[in-house]
This record gives sequence, structure tokens and C-alpha cells, in this order.
Amino acid sequence: FMDIALDYDGTKFLFSGVDIESNSFQVYEMNVDGTGRRRITTPVPAIDNYNGIYLPGGKILFCSTSSLNAVPCVSGSQYVGNLYEINPDGTGMRQVTFDQENDWYPWVTDDGRVMYLRWEYTDNAHYFTRILMKMNPDGTNQRSIYGSNSYFPNTMFYAKSIPGRPSQFAAICSGHHGVSRAGELIIFDTAK
Repeated sequence: FMDIALDYDGTKFLFSGVDIESNSFQVYEMNVDGTGRRRITTPVPAIDNYNGIYLPGGKILFCSTSSLNAVPCVSGSQYVGNLYEINPDGTGMRQVTFDQENDWYPWVTDDGRVMYLRWEYTDNAHYFTRILMKMNPDGTNQRSIYGSNSYFPNTMFYAKSIPGRPSQFAAICSGHHGVSRAGELIIFDTAK
């Protein structure tokens, strides 16, 4: 039970959980009072769906390994998660990022765009490859916000924009092969 994301009216939330039958992570939704639990994504063997968020237009954005790309630096032993959108009823799944490496931790910013972390090897040194990106909810107009060739921090887990401060965000920071989901909590200001 992880990756909790509250909806805009505060009555329900998305979370990642394990589907026992397929032994895979799936995106679920539940009311805040614990009722109405339902699976949004469809289990497929060897495919994980996780880290879902609500989009302003009513769809859900989440990470999925369904492209079956594999991480080169670990000899292809781990699949890459890219971002997908889906309707709340689980129909209309559509890929919105098409990266060789992982895209993680999507988050809707005050301007309705999506901030996310991209693991990018192209034209970067191996250890400085985690770039915070921003895009429209449909995957268009992708651009870097922070981190290209940054010595430290080079992994920014769960980056969240700071409401009312468009140039600021906070993230849990670690090194390239740091402990996942652990590190220092840092506030960034891209205007400085």
C-alpha cells in the first residue's frame, strides 16, 4: 500500500497495491472512509502499474512498465516505467511518455501541468541522469525544470510543487544509487 494521492475534492484517493493473482502492482482507488475499494488498472503478467495521480481533466496519470523496455545498466533485469493516462473506469489507457529509462513520481502543479522525474542517459554522464521535467497532462510540451548534469542531488524522489510558489518545489533527495524513497528533504527554487 503506497503512492497515496488524494483527489481534488478530498473524498477519495489513489494508491498502489499488489494484485495477488498476478503478483503485480496495480493502481487502486478508495473512498477516504475505507469503502469503495476498486482496481483501476488491469493486471497483466510481468507488468506493474503504480504511482497514480488525478489529472484536472478527470483522467488518471500513472507509471507503467507495459512498454517492456528494460534498464541497460542492470543488463535488462528491470523494466522501465513510463507515464500513461487512463479514464477513471479503467478504459482508454494511452502512453504519454516514451523514454528509454524510467519516468517517476508525477505530480500536478498549480498551473495544471505535470511535474515528474526522468532518468535520462542521453548526453549525460551516468551518475547525473535524474532530471525533473514538466509537461502538459497529455504528454506534450515536455521540458526540463531542474537537474541536468547536477552533481547533487541527482535523485529527487516524490518532488512536489509548493502551492502559490511556482518556482519552488520540495523533494526527498539521494544519490544515483541511494536508498529508494529515503534521503534529505530539500526545498528548491529554480528562480535562484
